[in-house]
Amino acid sequence: MNAKEPDEEPPIIAVLDEAAPADRRGIYYVVTAAIMLDVDAVRRGLAEVVPADRTRPFHWSAEGPRARTRMVELLIETGVVAHVVVHYPTGRRRQEEARRNAMVELVPLVVADGAAELIIESRSEREDQRDRQSVIEAMRLAEHTIRYRWEPKSESLLWVADAVCGAVKEYVLHEDGSWLGRLELGAVLSELRYRTLG
Repeated sequence: MNAKEPDEEPPIIAVLDEAAPADRRGIYYVVTAAIMLDVDAVRRGLAEVVPADRTRPFHWSAEGPRARTRMVELLIETGVVAHVVVHYPTGRRRQEEARRNAMVELVPLVVADGAAELIIESRSEREDQRDRQSVIEAMRLAEHTIRYRWEPKSESLLWVADAVCGAVKEYVLHEDGSWLGRLELGAVLSELRYRTLG
């Protein structure tokens, strides 16, 4: 019987998403891996952030202050922890290299945090295949394997990583640092790891 025991802890799940804002020097290639200790609580909270009758997924850049505030509060209240790598400056032709490097750095952190599964936002079959190679390489470095899969943006758990990426994007472009400040104060994010491509 596969029924969950009443006192069994839900698995820790990580989600991964990216953003690629740019300024005159190049692209900030931002990759976020967000760890959810209580996935059930996060899902319940996300249902309050985005109305049930809305068909459009949450996307930080398209949301107003009310939805953003609810999302940030949800991340803090449910104990989400996010790791972020920012590659800058990145040329347009080197975005995949920046993504690969970021994933190789982030996946071992996800493993070390005890995640049982990693969900990555799907981009295309070809790009997902490239990601698969990066994940395999990262897990080899971590000397541990966890489940991983790709899902479309409609998978609401991915919105958690999207929100962190959005807050980082506004910070690095000097648009609005207050959202990132709230994530730092709420212990969701402890550092931004800045990297450059050699």
